[in-house]
Amino acid sequence: MPLKLVAIDLDGTALCSDHQTLSPANRFALQTLIQNGVEVAIATGRTFSRLPQPLLQLPGIRYAITSNGAAVWSVLEKRVLSGCYLSAQDATGVLDALWDLPLYIEAYCDGCSYSDIMRKPFFETLPVPDGQRGVYLLNLTFLPDLRAFLQGPQVHIEKIHLPYIPQGLQLEVQKRLSRFPVFCITTSLRANTELNAREAVKGNGLAWLCRLLGIRPDEAMAIGDNQNDLSMLQFAGVSAAPANAAAQIQRVVDYVSTSNDQDGVANAVKRYFPQLF
Repeated sequence: MPLKLVAIDLDGTALCSDHQTLSPANRFALQTLIQNGVEVAIATGRTFSRLPQPLLQLPGIRYAITSNGAAVWSVLEKRVLSGCYLSAQDATGVLDALWDLPLYIEAYCDGCSYSDIMRKPFFETLPVPDGQRGVYLLNLTFLPDLRAFLQGPQVHIEKIHLPYIPQGLQLEVQKRLSRFPVFCITTSLRANTELNAREAVKGNGLAWLCRLLGIRPDEAMAIGDNQNDLSMLQFAGVSAAPANAAAQIQRVVDYVSTSNDQDGVANAVKRYFPQLF
């Protein structure tokens, strides 16, 4: 059965390790798919305003699954087509549970990111590469009261993000979060914890998009590298991962390509679409 859609993760997969660069080979491969009628969809843990311009500027990218599946966007119209959000009660409960810890905490809401002004010192000391810090700064707003903001009537809470949790706090964070069974808790980067509504996973976002487009699971391909990609890799008829992917991901995919810094997406695409190259 010919593949009609390819869903690609960004960080650690389509983008190089600077979290910004789309290699020429990856760009060419994606352009070739689009030009030959294959739907290419972004599937990322990022919120919409943090999507990289090199991908958004590719003609033919129409859809983005963001915040680990919490929102499916029309890229051209810049609007949410489908959402699966956290309740204000659950989100503020997490803030209350973690507030006394020296952590950077941010919330993804309606395509943008927000934190509390009291968390700014922790943001400034995050051990992140310059490129990734630039990503975090995209449409980031520090608020005087994050908790009150999340309780607003028009706020759609996509995800609570705890990046680069200090090693000495990781077990304590896990312990406190274990009190909240309503969440899907996953990760996409080292020492990174992401909290979504239980049904907000990339696999469900991809399934919704496939139904919208009339594409069966066996007509879809997914490429990803980490725990938050697992559900979409299991949903798609064909799955691939770059060589830098987490061990658990490499064990379940159909094909392990070269790394994200060595055109892993392009090489995976060429393997399953040889007729186009």
